[in-house]
Amino acid sequence: RDTVVGPLTLSGQAVVMYRYEATRPNASAASAGTLEARACSASNRLPWASVTFAAAQAACNAAGLRLCRVTRNGSGTVTSDEWGRFCEGASNRVYPYGNAYNALACNGNDYDPVPGGVNEDLATPTGALAVCQSLDLARDQSGNLAEWVDDPRVVAGQTVRTVRGGAFDSAPTGLTCDDDQRVEPLNYQSSRVGFRCCGLSCPAGQSTCGNTCVDLAASNTNCGACGATCAPGTGCTNGYCCPTGTRACGDSCVANAQPCP
Repeated sequence: RDTVVGPLTLSGQAVVMYRYEATRPNASAASAGTLEARACSASNRLPWASVTFAAAQAACNAAGLRLCRVTRNGSGTVTSDEWGRFCEGASNRVYPYGNAYNALACNGNDYDPVPGGVNEDLATPTGALAVCQSLDLARDQSGNLAEWVDDPRVVAGQTVRTVRGGAFDSAPTGLTCDDDQRVEPLNYQSSRVGFRCCGLSCPAGQSTCGNTCVDLAASNTNCGACGATCAPGTGCTNGYCCPTGTRACGDSCVANAQPCP
């Protein structure tokens, strides 16, 4: 797994979260990259924007995690908020860095990422603003890119998800840890919206599938990826479904008695 913060115990489970906004595998400080095989958590890379909810969820799943979850009761009141708890900390801060708004702390509308001239509104590399950090050491949860969270809601008869944290052009009220008023349809994409991943605090070598820690290298029902089930007569070895009596050597199935080529 990439750099995470936590674990924190939320709803009786140990949960971790990406320290940084999600980036593509080949992103750099100057480029958001093009590869989309999985989400990464690393400093000094342009974050992954213009991503739908489903694509963000898939990118987290491919990294052995999932999007951060919000749980509500029947009346719509939040009972558990993974993203929000990592942002506000144990002292329930208004912003990740404190209770008083600081225009220079995070990349919102009032922050100028390019000194001099006009005030540009654009994303900065992950972790670029050291003050924009929560008590649990998460970076950029206020501003830079707004972030998809898994918070199922229905507004005006339409299924939507919540976008949290505000973006590089958001006013102070939209940059708070608790603000959950922005919702978007599942196919929404914007250069202002990205994501980060959460998941269970699993043992080394295991990943989060649904709400369980699994070994993707050996699980017959999650072989190489969550939900990938091996067919009858095959078993999971090294993340590949190989016929009984064989094992995966690289990306090929080889008889157990035969050395790997």
